[in-house]
This record gives sequence, structure tokens and C-alpha cells, in this order.
Amino acid sequence: MKKLTKLTQKLRSRDLKLICNIYSAKENDNEGKRLQLLELIINEQITDDEEAAMRIYGRKPDAAFSKLKQRLREDMLNFLLMQDTDRLFESTVGRAKFDCKRKLLMGEFLIHRGAIEEGQRLLRKALNMAQKYELFGEVLQIRDLLRSKAGDASGLNAYELYTQQIEKDFKSYQEILRAKALYGRLTLPHHFIINMDKDYEVYGKEILETFRIREESSQTCKFFYYMAAHYYYSLIHNYEKSLAINQQFEALLKPGGIFNNKAYLAICQNNYASIYINLRDYEKSQLHAQKALELFNIKKGNWEKGARQIFLASFLNKDFEKAENIIEEALQNKIVGGNVLVKGKWNYFKAILEFEKGNLDEARANLYNMGKLPNIDPSGWLIGYKLLEIMILIIEKEYSLIYIHLNNFNLLLHRHKTANITRAKTILKVLKAYNKYPFDKKQLKTKVAKEMALLKEGKNEYFWTPLGFEVVRFDQWFEDNILNQVAMVIR
Repeated sequence: MKKLTKLTQKLRSRDLKLICNIYSAKENDNEGKRLQLLELIINEQITDDEEAAMRIYGRKPDAAFSKLKQRLREDMLNFLLMQDTDRLFESTVGRAKFDCKRKLLMGEFLIHRGAIEEGQRLLRKALNMAQKYELFGEVLQIRDLLRSKAGDASGLNAYELYTQQIEKDFKSYQEILRAKALYGRLTLPHHFIINMDKDYEVYGKEILETFRIREESSQTCKFFYYMAAHYYYSLIHNYEKSLAINQQFEALLKPGGIFNNKAYLAICQNNYASIYINLRDYEKSQLHAQKALELFNIKKGNWEKGARQIFLASFLNKDFEKAENIIEEALQNKIVGGNVLVKGKWNYFKAILEFEKGNLDEARANLYNMGKLPNIDPSGWLIGYKLLEIMILIIEKEYSLIYIHLNNFNLLLHRHKTANITRAKTILKVLKAYNKYPFDKKQLKTKVAKEMALLKEGKNEYFWTPLGFEVVRFDQWFEDNILNQVAMVIR
């Protein structure tokens, strides 16, 4: 029942309504039972197989009930195949690929049934579409089908002509597959900044050097290359190079190109927002983040990523009103509210904002609102959570509690054995020195001089990025509020 329920949840309400209407129009008892099961799932009136079987058959689940579930699942999938592509995909390439595959299957079926001319006509339409959108996998399958019939009808010359075209398309397809592999190899190892391995710069450089983009390379090939290169240069903090790559990526999205759609334009603007944050140009970052958010679909997960960029850019630009507004908007979003981990991160952002404003009680309350996040999040946000907790305790001069939390922080960092947490470990050294000399500023400055210099310089593994766990830059905060004893208002 779980699989069927998940499938139902993935369909739009209008799709489910249409399926129900189709079943209702039929008088067959089998369709009636499928309709009954579907309505029970839609209305959340059942929780498991046994309850569903009892409602429909009046007995425990058996072979007939298993068959009923299977037929309903097949009907739902068949219905999807028959829909208009505009209802299934937002991107032009996605719609084209689906329609092309469908025409390919239909054309092959018609040829198999003897309707050769009609089948070939449909295959040629599919071929034109596949070529336009650089769907070389489909191009190869279609040409292979047409080649067989061309050989039978026109002889070896026609057959060889198709063969030459297939060999050319195969090379283009190989280049795209290599570009996709490049993207996967560069992005899969490091989904989170906290997990950036120290050897990643060398690893990525070696991979990029195995691939060279050409002027005549397909748009699809360039798309994956630019996405991969941007990701790599951002992770190694070469933001000038990342900016240049993203500008090339933006040129690829020009009107008339196959990747010109809102989703990719939004990703491009979001890339700019991320780059300018790390170049410390928060005003530009905020501008591009707003453009991205306006392009993202509010019902999709990427909207949350865009909202995150808006918050960070606004927060760092000291536009606290905008930062607070986007937090409230995000916490009301269904995507955010339906995911414990994502919602927890937004509570963390709220805590950071309140901390920066000097509202420590509200900051602490929002940290606690993160709920189960500390127990389930492997990405490094827990480091930020614990660090902010300690910073609050320092301001409140809770020295006995600071000692306990420092031990917990140390254990947490110890669990991240394979991650690049050099900056976090250096922060821990500073905090331990503070815990030892809380009242001796002169001694404290001497003890932390080396570590503070490394954190302030921020090179290589000591690099600071607000896109990771350390949204409030620790060395700057510690210098202002501890070493230089700038008073912080506590409300």
C-alpha cells in the first residue's frame, strides 16, 4: 500500500480527478473496485493493506486484492503516458524528450503491425524533434529503426547513409555522456560545504583537465560542463573563475536556445547570488537572489534554495527587515514545513537573525525549535547550531555551561573525521582559550593570536563562507565582542 500511496501523492489533484471520472464512466465491476481503492487512498481513509481489503472485499488481503493494486498502479502509469506533455513537464527539453520517446514507441509499433509508411512518418517527426533538442540517445534508436527499412526498400547505399549519420551522432552522444559523467564526478562527492575534502581541489582539477569544451560542442554538452565547472571553482573558492563560467552559462540560456526556460534562468541567477556573497558584494548578491526567487516555482524545492540566498544576502547586507520577511515566508511554505530538516535550518536562520539583533532569548528559543535536526542532519548544520549556542552563553557569561558545551562541541567535531573542519577546529581552540582566561584579556589575546590570524586571513581550509555553518563570522564577532570588548545589548 505504501508504494501505491506514494505514487498517488506524486500525481496532481486534477490528474487524480480525471482518473476517477474515467473509472466512474465505466460500469465494469473491476473498474469500480479500482475507483473505490483510489478514493480511499485520496481521502486518506485507509492506512494499510488489511484495512483496504476489508473495506473493499470484506476479507483480509489475498491474491485478488494484490491484483487490484497492481491494475490500479498500471492504470495510473498508463494514464500519465497518454497525457499532453505540457501537463507533465515544465521544461521544453523535458516535454520534447517525453514526446519523442512516445512517438518512437508508436512508430516502432506501427511498423511491427505492417503500417510501415505511417510508422516511418511518425519516426521522422520524432527524429526532427530529437535532433532539435540534442536527444542523441533517441536519435540513435530512431535512425537504427529507419536504417533497417531504408535498406530493405532502397538497398545498400541508403543503408550506408544512415550508418554514417549514426556514427556521427554516436560521437556527439559520447561527448554528452562524458560531460554528464564530469558533472557527476565533481558534484556527487560534496553535496555539503562541510564535507569538502582537503584533496578536492586536486581531484577536481584532474577531472576537468580530461575534458575540453569545443566551439562545435552541443548545447547539452556545454550545459553540463558549465554546471560542473561552476560547482568546482566555487568549492575551491575561485569565485572570479566561477563568475566567468556562470556568464558563459548565462549566454547558453539565450532566447531560442534549448535551455531557455525559467528553471535554468533561476539557477543561473542563484549562482550569481552565491558567487557575489563569497566576493562580499552583498548588494549584488541580494539583487540576483531576488531575480532567482521570482523565477523559481514556489511549489518546488528550488524555491527554498532561492529563499535561502535571499536571506543570507539580506542578512549580510544588514537588511534585517527583508531577512525577517523571507524567514516568515519560508516557514509558511509547504515544502519547508513538510521537511523537518529544512524547517530546522530556517529556525536556525531565525535564531541567527535574533542573535545579531541582540535578542538572545528569542535566538535560543529558535535554536530549540530546530527540533530533531541535531540528531538527523549529517551536513554540518549541527556545528553551526552548537557554535551559536556557545556564543550566546559567552555573552551571558555562563562559564560553567560554556565548559560543558565546549566538550560537546569537541565530540561533535571528532565525529566528522573525513570532513574538512579545520576552521571549526581552530574556532574550538579559541573558545577553549577563552574558557581558560575569561577575565584576562591580555593573556587571552596572546593565546589566540595565531588562531585568530588564520581565521581572519581565511585562506584555503580556513576560508569563511556564510553559505556553510558559520553564517555569523566567528573571528570578527569574537574580536568585536570579546577581545575589543564592544558592548552587546541583551534584550
